[in-house]
Amino acid sequence: MFTSLRSRLLLLLLLIAIPAFGLTLNAYLTIYRQGMARIERDARDLMQLAAKDQETVVAEARLLLILLARLDVVRDPKEAAACHQLLATLFQQQPGYTNFGVADREGNLYCSAVPATGLVNARDRPWFQGALTTGGFVVSDYQIGRVTGKPGLAFGYPLQGPNGEFQGALFASSDLSWLQRLVSMVNLPADSTATVIDPEWR
Repeated sequence: MFTSLRSRLLLLLLLIAIPAFGLTLNAYLTIYRQGMARIERDARDLMQLAAKDQETVVAEARLLLILLARLDVVRDPKEAAACHQLLATLFQQQPGYTNFGVADREGNLYCSAVPATGLVNARDRPWFQGALTTGGFVVSDYQIGRVTGKPGLAFGYPLQGPNGEFQGALFASSDLSWLQRLVSMVNLPADSTATVIDPEWR
């Protein structure tokens, strides 16, 4: 009889607890779904901001390189000292970049905002190859600068002779601080991580 009474009490407790547990579980699932929806919304906002900001960065770099390519002091390797002074001054006024530079048709860097130690050749760099093959403005990929040792997004633009022949290429390397600004603008959950993946990632 005692066992039967205890079983009935346990059954009664279960009947009382199950609805409460169901309500608690349902409330938890609702909160979880709302949290996931907010995270997805914030992630979409971050991607949209990143796309817009990158468009601005690319447009500014393109205009800057086009203007620099028209200057004789930049186009002539014999004016390397004056070119360096010009790019160094520009570099101080443009904190969003890690370097500016110019390479001749063989890829040898003869002008750099950040002084280079020794001979630096950029012929294998995507920004140089792109400027050589396309004859226009190139948005390269994430790379580590050979002069600065800093990561950045590189842009290239060709130097052309009177008949359109390739004479060399300009480059500008933008740092990734704009990504940090974007992440700080979006209300992501605590301990969230933003990951940047380049096209060569495996």
